[in-house]
Amino acid sequence: MSNRRIFMIILVILSAIDIGLLWSGGPNLSASEVMPRYDTEVTRPVAPNSGTVQSQTVRIRSPRTAIDALSAAGSVELMSKRQVVLEIEGTISQVAVKVGDWVKAGDLLLALDTTILSRAVTRAEVDLQTAQAELAKLEQGGDPGEIAVAKANLAAAQENLTKVQAGATPEELAAATSKVTAAQAKYNDLFAPPSSAEIDEAKAELEKADIARQEAQRSYDKVKWRNDIGMTSESAELYKATVDFERAQAKLDRVNKPSSSASIQEAKSDLQRAQSDLELLKQKPAAADVAEALAKVQDAEQKLAKLQAGPAGADLQAAEAKVTKAQLDLEEARTKLAAAQVVAPITGAVLEVNVSAGERGTVGKEVVTLADIRQLQLTVKVAEVDVPQLTVGQAATIKIDAIRDRTFSGIVEQIDPINKSDKDVVNYPVTIRLSDPDLNGVRPGMNAVATFATQSNDPQRWLVPTTALQQVDGQTVVQVAHGEGFVPAVVTTLESQGEWTVVHAETLQEGDEVLGQVASYVGQQQDLQVTY
Repeated sequence: MSNRRIFMIILVILSAIDIGLLWSGGPNLSASEVMPRYDTEVTRPVAPNSGTVQSQTVRIRSPRTAIDALSAAGSVELMSKRQVVLEIEGTISQVAVKVGDWVKAGDLLLALDTTILSRAVTRAEVDLQTAQAELAKLEQGGDPGEIAVAKANLAAAQENLTKVQAGATPEELAAATSKVTAAQAKYNDLFAPPSSAEIDEAKAELEKADIARQEAQRSYDKVKWRNDIGMTSESAELYKATVDFERAQAKLDRVNKPSSSASIQEAKSDLQRAQSDLELLKQKPAAADVAEALAKVQDAEQKLAKLQAGPAGADLQAAEAKVTKAQLDLEEARTKLAAAQVVAPITGAVLEVNVSAGERGTVGKEVVTLADIRQLQLTVKVAEVDVPQLTVGQAATIKIDAIRDRTFSGIVEQIDPINKSDKDVVNYPVTIRLSDPDLNGVRPGMNAVATFATQSNDPQRWLVPTTALQQVDGQTVVQVAHGEGFVPAVVTTLESQGEWTVVHAETLQEGDEVLGQVASYVGQQQDLQVTY
């Protein structure tokens, strides 16, 4: 509701009071005696000591201080709140603030455990160093030691190719033939019966061993009564003679015993293997062997050429890309480690703390709410007929119910383009920023009234008493007090406000008094408490 509407209501009430007094038969009082007198309402005598009726004058007013002003009520609120969220997942290790604390931008709010994050940074640093070393090695070209090794490998491969292409040497063929002959002889021996000479030799060795054993037994028997018989030379000689006898007996048994099937099969396998090796040597060089040897030569040549030519462009690009990736990984790891220290993004008061130490935090979780309680605003609803008179940046005067001894300044920050009220009442929210540097005592939620001074393009608009208007020679004039008398001033009537009328006058000035009467003071509604 605007001051203009309030002013009209006041005029109606005052007029009703005045009429009631007259009809009640009370004393015939003037308006100045019914209403409180103000310092702007004076009495000017027409003829001193003449006994004539005195005339009343009223000082004119600028409409900007009364009907040109708009008032609207609302409540003080924070301009903004800042929600602090977690950027990484982790366990809360420390909560450094509590509700009500005042923090500065950059102050620690809470911290996450950094054990895993620190390891990730170290791992990323090692990966970057490795990638940089590989790139530097490529940029420096082939290592002399590696080139020498590559040359030696090429020479060996070429030598092997020449050897493969030449086929088997006479020496290799002779050796293979000898192996076949030996294997064949061994195989044949398994099927031939023992000769009489072999049998006689085995029997003679057995008889000799038996004689030596019997002699050792007699020597042993002579001293076997001794407690240390096991430590004597006679005991050792008897043991040796017994072993030799058993070996000779085994040899005689082998000579008399026919070959086993296992021995025959083993000898046959050895013979077949030797014959196969001989045939392979005779067939050399084989096409597959030559191809394999040639491939080894070509591979050695390529490796040597690559080392001598230096790194290829593709290899350099791959190494550089690997370094770039390692740098990004390290930067990301460091960013996550830094994000473990959650700091205040703004200076303000802590309104909420939503986590505690030991709790597991997830990405995007709102952990702390901050607000600068020194940045306050007032949102009021302005009627549709009054909104066109307001502009963004316009000044406003604010009175707060709880702080009656102070008046605050404000600036219009936003005029909402959409009606936010019921369909039957069209109001538009207007947001006003409290611009005073000192807002001590002002708290969010306090009720307040904002007054806007609208501007007029006509500096010669004035409020004069409606009773002061006179018609003289077809013109509307008011009688302006001048010295001991009055001087007429031509005015143009613009709009009526009950006891007051807005006029345009070229000759009227601030402080002029005109002949007329009013029952109410035009500025008194400024002291009313306006509510909606």
